[in-house]
Amino acid sequence: MVGGGDPYFREANVVELARHLHGLGIRQIDGEVKVVPPFRFLGQPDALASARRLTELLRDPQQPYPVALGGSGSTLEELPAELHCRVSYTSPPLGSLLQILNSNIDWAMAAALLAELGGPKALVEYLRRRLVTEPAAQLDPALLPSEAEIRLEGQELHLSPRALAHLWQHLLAATDENPARILPVAGLGHSPLQLRTLPPGTVAQVGSAPNRLMMLGQLPNGTYFVLLNHGPDLGSLRQH
Repeated sequence: MVGGGDPYFREANVVELARHLHGLGIRQIDGEVKVVPPFRFLGQPDALASARRLTELLRDPQQPYPVALGGSGSTLEELPAELHCRVSYTSPPLGSLLQILNSNIDWAMAAALLAELGGPKALVEYLRRRLVTEPAAQLDPALLPSEAEIRLEGQELHLSPRALAHLWQHLLAATDENPARILPVAGLGHSPLQLRTLPPGTVAQVGSAPNRLMMLGQLPNGTYFVLLNHGPDLGSLRQH
């Protein structure tokens, strides 16, 4: 299995892989599953753990297309010289991945996507360029953030309210004024928005750290908002 960084390879994909192997007449493999990073099963950063879990699922007699395997799974640092591709898989597009991520707050998936983007420092550099150096034309110049308002503290990303407001303008531009393409909507489905008392139809993104809560979005009447609250009691902040 050769990985390309897909953060959302999951059980259903393993069943589809097993079905394809059965279609090729393959019911037994004498060797073991070997994984070439960056292959992530459900965003799992440990390639060996991903290989072993993949092996368990492929050989599981309860799944509809079990495949007998000779080992428990291992990793390879590079592809062997002789390689014959039996099946290929393409992840959902980035917009769909973001919609899944923002509706479920899957931390492993978020970490996998962040790794593909180059890590936290690369993300901060990108945000500083887009929000400070290349500001959105429709934003009031008085609201432009400084670089100091976009920073890392440890591994936590800190954005000021002005930076978040500017980020929202870029998000609108990237989604053709329809942020619901990648963000959850209050009153629809199961998402972190269900923990907030918001008017149905509100499109928003929420986030939290040990002592702060963030929410930015758009009310049904089109009003944009940014909320950034600090305090020790997150439950109380959510109520407010």
